[in-house]
Amino acid sequence: MKRIALPLSIAVILTSWLYSAAIALVPSGQPFAPTSVGQLALFVCLKTAIAVGVIVPLLWANGESLADLGFGLRALRLAWFRGLLLAVGVFLITNLLVNSLLAAAGVGGTGTSPTVVALFRDPREVPLWVFCAVVGGGFNEELVRAFVLTRFGQPFGAWGLPWRSSWTRWSSGWAICTRASAAP
Repeated sequence: MKRIALPLSIAVILTSWLYSAAIALVPSGQPFAPTSVGQLALFVCLKTAIAVGVIVPLLWANGESLADLGFGLRALRLAWFRGLLLAVGVFLITNLLVNSLLAAAGVGGTGTSPTVVALFRDPREVPLWVFCAVVGGGFNEELVRAFVLTRFGQPFGAWGLPWRSSWTRWSSGWAICTRASAAP
């Protein structure tokens, strides 16, 4: 099983890329836009469950675990500490410095999408937003990224770097373009 695990992993990644490109390039009705934070959290749970359900068996088949991708306890403790410091720093810079500068310059803050306004209507939903950010934006994205980077790094070594780098830029670009086109 170990002999086919790596080629199977690469085939799964390529299939996922083709599927993502097809969804972005071939419009088929309305794109998904959550109407509530609960719906967004459910989507994040589903997306993460699919990623874990595909990646973990492929890792096990190759004799690896999540710790081999950098998800060990020591790395997790460091990530939590650094993440909390970064979150506080970004919050302070964004809310105190940038907003003050934009207000002083008389720009910004005039246009917000009705979808965004509807999603941020209840402050009691903050725990769901934190969950979505940590699970969807943190764990899920980093799991997929680490998996892809290691899959192309193992068989191709330095030659796999352009594939890995282009995938990171390509997938981020598609995600941004797809979400931007979904905005009303």
